Amino acid sequence: MKITDFALNNPVLEKIEEQSASLRMECTTGSMWGAGNSCENLLLHVGLSTELSASVDVTIMPGHNGEQAGLVFYQDDDNYIKFVREYAHDKHFLVFAREVEGQPEALEFIDYVDAQVHLEMQLHENAVTISWPGNSKSFNECSVAGAQYQVGLFVHGNNPGNYATFSGFKVSAS
Repeated sequence: MKITDFALNNPVLEKIEEQSASLRMECTTGSMWGAGNSCENLLLHVGLSTELSASVDVTIMPGHNGEQAGLVFYQDDDNYIKFVREYAHDKHFLVFAREVEGQPEALEFIDYVDAQVHLEMQLHENAVTISWPGNSKSFNECSVAGAQYQVGLFVHGNNPGNYATFSGFKVSAS
């Protein structure tokens, strides 16, 4: 993976490290949650589509509430769908959530304690299917009809010194 594979939103390049087959990003300040976006280093894969499939291996052991790393189908700062490894409510989870017109909504909390996880998301006809090791779940009418999304990677939660590593990133669009 190379940083040049992505467009950067709110870049802080000194907090991203290219490794041989991965990207390592520091858990920076800011958040995507709620209206606006103060998340640093939101990496967006070039190209928009209404039909998407993406997967990535994420390694992080979050320790602060709201600290997270993962995949996002991104329309703009106030409209996105995300599937992340997160620490929330003093527990470790995989979280599937969306935000529409600046109104965030957590749709699924999945207990998950391992530092490494393979995350997958597919968007087809406004339905999203999420997959993680040995499991999958679909959500109907999850996206805005006809909306075009970019696939992105991000980490945030204001825990300097903690890092997420992303590898095996794959995306397809139609």
